[in-house]
Amino acid sequence: MEPPPAEPAAVEQPPPVDMERLLDFANGNPDNLRELVELYLQQTERQVEQLCAAVQGGAAEDTRRLAHSCAGASSTCGMAAIGSLLRELERQGAEGLQPGAAELAQDVRLEFERIRAFLENYLQSQSPAKQLAKTDA
Repeated sequence: MEPPPAEPAAVEQPPPVDMERLLDFANGNPDNLRELVELYLQQTERQVEQLCAAVQGGAAEDTRRLAHSCAGASSTCGMAAIGSLLRELERQGAEGLQPGAAELAQDVRLEFERIRAFLENYLQSQSPAKQLAKTDA
């Protein structure tokens, strides 16, 4: 009897956020970090929705503009993976949307959700209540 085929090795992805870069941008201040993360998530969520709608509607200039804005904020805050996806959509918006643009927009949405989960978990792990619980133990 033959052994079952080997499962493909899971490819471990790097964290979606360079926390060293993000903390540096927040001047190492936890309050600044929380405010920056909340602002990034709110603005980027709205822009990603608009970006997906622009791609779906074939609006190349809107796609270029939204992708450019999201890419700049994401790169500044240390989110490299989503930044490269957005730069490709920005290029396509400038040169003409290609057949894979909708899939690329979906990849942006998925990467944004990965960033959101990562940042929410990070902030939760840094909350004062958790810090107090650690010192009381």
